Amino acid sequence: MHCTLIILLLGLPLCLQAQEEDSTQYKKKDLLSDQIPRWTLKTNISTAINPYKTAVTLGADLKVSPRISVDLSVGYIPYSYQFVQFSDESYRGGRYRAGLKYYFGMEQARINYMGLEIKYNDVNHWYWRNLRRQGMQFTEWMKLKREIQTWGIATRLGIHWFFGANRQFVLEGYTGLGVARHHVRINMPADGELALNLFRDPVRSIFEYPRGWSTTMDLLLGLQFGVAFW
Repeated sequence: MHCTLIILLLGLPLCLQAQEEDSTQYKKKDLLSDQIPRWTLKTNISTAINPYKTAVTLGADLKVSPRISVDLSVGYIPYSYQFVQFSDESYRGGRYRAGLKYYFGMEQARINYMGLEIKYNDVNHWYWRNLRRQGMQFTEWMKLKREIQTWGIATRLGIHWFFGANRQFVLEGYTGLGVARHHVRINMPADGELALNLFRDPVRSIFEYPRGWSTTMDLLLGLQFGVAFW
């Protein structure tokens, strides 16, 4: 009987220590989970000031597990400062994003994430351009329509900074790298050939995607502002 009591007394501190360690780990996991809002409404600040593809966006993050959220975003591109040069030209279309985020590393009001993003853009670009006609016998100034579709996938890293009295506001900075696939169709006469001068029109010469299919690297870099709902 005495031996049994001694064994119990010696083993009790070890059991309490193990329970305390398990409780500490559980609290840490709960603490990380508590740092992620149930859902967030946000807008992309960086796309709103992008001179090439100015876009107005509305997005949402939806928490689906203690460390994972799904983010969705829709947007509209109403204008391009670089690709629109005349008053009757336009650069408009839709902008769509979807992705997954895995959260890790927590410091006070900051939490990190990594994940994947897929994207799709569908833009119509009306613009004036010189065309060489009939085997370069003459040139004609003509308004053309470019239809630009882009698909892409990228990995990304980001940080959420929460602020405000109840952490109701969030700034999200992110960067990433991926690949994008573009398809461009230009509606113009069958005998037409684009007359583009690299020196007179360097922006369009360098940054316009060519007709047909093309593939480019896709660099992500941006800042979003949102409202968090806990």
